[in-house]
Amino acid sequence: MLQSLLRRLGGDGHHDRTFGRGGIHPESHKNLTADSPIVPLTPTPLEVVLPLSQHIGEPATPIVEKGARVVRGQKIAEGGATGVPMHASITGKLKPIDRRPHPTLVSAESMAIKSTGETEELEFPEDPDWRSIPNGEALDRIKEAGIVGLGGAAFPTYRKLTLPPGARVDTLVINGAECEPYLTSDYRTMLAHPLEVMHGALAMAHILGVPRLLFGIEADKRRVVEPLRAAAREAARDGIQVDVITCEVRYP
Repeated sequence: MLQSLLRRLGGDGHHDRTFGRGGIHPESHKNLTADSPIVPLTPTPLEVVLPLSQHIGEPATPIVEKGARVVRGQKIAEGGATGVPMHASITGKLKPIDRRPHPTLVSAESMAIKSTGETEELEFPEDPDWRSIPNGEALDRIKEAGIVGLGGAAFPTYRKLTLPPGARVDTLVINGAECEPYLTSDYRTMLAHPLEVMHGALAMAHILGVPRLLFGIEADKRRVVEPLRAAAREAARDGIQVDVITCEVRYP
């Protein structure tokens, strides 16, 4: 299926392409937020609830006790063998663990943090020389950061970037289609931060050892195509070929 798609997507990248069949054309309603900039969440919520089941895989295991003071960015739960750690999203005091409503599990064991109004947070210094980091260490950092996909499964990113023994990949496809109605968060991120998006994609390509990076952007998001191409010209190294192409608007 992927090779078929790549053949369809070959060429100069100036024409809309997609899979050969399937898909519908619902009303997008993206105009409601397409021009809304990304803004910080203010003021800080009085309370946040963090389910221990954050993704496919084992639930996280708490490592701090109720009543403890936690700082934004602090690790508060360890991931299981197939999961990732959880971190505090605000500074405050941890409430007793109990079951709370969950978007897919109906209810789940959750950690709740009551804000103390403080703005303290842990620092996470950037490493501009990420290309020199060994793959194993890079994957460990991604896992420890608790990074997961933002799809329904919230699949841990370090697992996506861990290839089975003997497996080879020649192309990393970045899905910038965001075909779902109403959603524009990916679009706004690519528009506001194209260089950061490109660096992240190149870092993943570097870990996988692939020679080609392909961004697929739906035709109703053409405004992000040139910014991404400009970012590729600025950031691409290591002989990685970067193509940014437009695809036909279709759901799913």
